[in-house]
Amino acid sequence: MGARLTESLQRGSIFVWIALAIMAFLVIAAPFLVRYLNVSETNSHEGRLLPHGFLSIIAWCGFVLLGFMATAVTTLALVDICRLFFALVHFVLNGTNIDAQAFSPERRKFIFTYLPWGAFGAAALFTAKGFQTAMKGPIVKRVSIPKIKIHPSLEGLKIVQISDLHIGNLIRRPFVEKVVKTTLALEPDIIMLTGDMVDGSPAGLADDIEPLKELKAKYGIYFITGNHEYYSGAKTWSDYFRSQGIEVLSNSHKVLEIKKADVKESARLVIAGVPDFTAERFGFEGPDAVKAMKGSPKSDYTIMLAHQPNSYRETEKIECDLQLSGHTHSGQFYPVRFFIGLFQKYYQGLYRHQDKFWIYVNQGTGFWGPPNRLGLPSEITLLTLRSPE
Repeated sequence: MGARLTESLQRGSIFVWIALAIMAFLVIAAPFLVRYLNVSETNSHEGRLLPHGFLSIIAWCGFVLLGFMATAVTTLALVDICRLFFALVHFVLNGTNIDAQAFSPERRKFIFTYLPWGAFGAAALFTAKGFQTAMKGPIVKRVSIPKIKIHPSLEGLKIVQISDLHIGNLIRRPFVEKVVKTTLALEPDIIMLTGDMVDGSPAGLADDIEPLKELKAKYGIYFITGNHEYYSGAKTWSDYFRSQGIEVLSNSHKVLEIKKADVKESARLVIAGVPDFTAERFGFEGPDAVKAMKGSPKSDYTIMLAHQPNSYRETEKIECDLQLSGHTHSGQFYPVRFFIGLFQKYYQGLYRHQDKFWIYVNQGTGFWGPPNRLGLPSEITLLTLRSPE
């Protein structure tokens, strides 16, 4: 970035490098402040030499700049591609003795001087738009999950999935209240919380997580751990959710009897859940789909909750109709979106895995790190079980 911006300046380049050095410091400092100094927890002051508000501002600036720099590097790379194109055209024209007046040094200088700054400005506009989308809150994405010969009592069953909310330094109570209000308006039969709900401890986030107590669903609320729960204390959070009447599934399952008023017989629905792969790094039991289903009766429908989509390898070991996952944020914003497929086979929306079961990947109800959701708004998913007809 520094090289591209200063090569067109006759003077003042030192100020560009100073600004970039400050930006780099803030980007590096932001995750350190949040993770190790608990800036995400407004009720915690342990280990702080500076006021919480000041540290919080540094964290906000660092994460915003992280998104901006990722976008700026991409736009500047596009400028380099344009420069390469013009250089090659100029070489070809000169090499064949064709008049190269259209590619004179003066015009090339104009392109090379202003294009990098234009790319920098475009990155700033894209970052501002991504920030606006992130802070606006989640949209409701409605998805129908088909099943041949679905039990009549399961036809139209409404499942709301919330994933990767990341309540913490950047996502506070007002955002959580909006999520809860939107969820309740959907009148869900079941609510699934598929991990990475928090970044901090129950004590430090007490005020911010309080709206979650208002969540209600006819057949209950179910939670599995994501990787971020282990960074914050998975056992503490599991105990907290249980205390709120939320079923915590960790290599375990729950059997539900679902009955519609106009249907004679009830349907048996099994909801199983596995912990995140990160569990083993923290001394906990890793994901085991077979164990999660051990002792479960024959069912009309089976749902597996697994934070990471790559858990499909575990789900393959059991009879299952639907896996619900999150984790990827679908890249969270462009241009990162272009690279998420290198790490995850399934990363956004609905997939059919080997004609065995469906996988739905929620692209995140909140965001983590950069408050940027350019082109990829956060979502609350309303999944409805349907017959293909």
